[in-house]
Amino acid sequence: LDDTTAAVELDNTRVFRTSVDRSTRQPNEVVVPAWSEDFVEHYCDGQVQLRSKSSKPVVGYCGYQALVKPKNQFTNHVRLQLGAIPKVAQIASSVGINLVKHPLTWLYGSRIRSQALFILSRDSRVECNFLIRDALHHTETLTLSKRQQFVENMLNSDYILCARGGGNFSYRFYETLSCGRIPVLINTDCELPFEQWIDWKRYCVWVEEEDLPHLGARIREFHDRLTPAQFQTLQLECRQLWLEWLSPQGFLANFYRFF
Repeated sequence: LDDTTAAVELDNTRVFRTSVDRSTRQPNEVVVPAWSEDFVEHYCDGQVQLRSKSSKPVVGYCGYQALVKPKNQFTNHVRLQLGAIPKVAQIASSVGINLVKHPLTWLYGSRIRSQALFILSRDSRVECNFLIRDALHHTETLTLSKRQQFVENMLNSDYILCARGGGNFSYRFYETLSCGRIPVLINTDCELPFEQWIDWKRYCVWVEEEDLPHLGARIREFHDRLTPAQFQTLQLECRQLWLEWLSPQGFLANFYRFF
């Protein structure tokens, strides 16, 4: 298990990995979930804390933005601003300038996350519940405090923004499902576990990377399609999906499907 998506050149093997690019996935590669902890058991006394549907979807995010070298700050800021405007992004694309799809560098995931946060923060169709980190701390007390803030941010949101990091996967995506919340997945050529058996677009707001300028609209459309009862049912279904398929026990219970 690693962030890399490089092929493992070994004959007669199965390669289990969290980070996979759909376009280059090898036939012997199996996508596995990224595991951390069971949020409902650890933080909610074993009960999903259901949220009632409000008129405006609340989108949560607790974490870091892009790590940008000082000499590139202005360029990246302009790119974020222009790429957040659908018409500008479309005109730029027509002349061969892509303001949305990011180059494959070590900052790739951070830039996508930052642009998504930028776009949502300027969209009145959603309510943003963002807690942005700007520094790394390593003491145990601060780590525990920040983890609690992370969990509270998730519990106090309807939808959670999930985008790739260094590898083409997101721990936050699986934690969101574990918590009984609805992920907003930015698809960056992703492959998710058990795609033959799980209709992933039923459980999350699925947004293609090229469609980032319309991120707020896609979340609002998804939200508006749900009745109040369906909204709460979906929270429970996300939790159940994690338990039955994506938790360590659920994954192992379905392990036989790979052979």
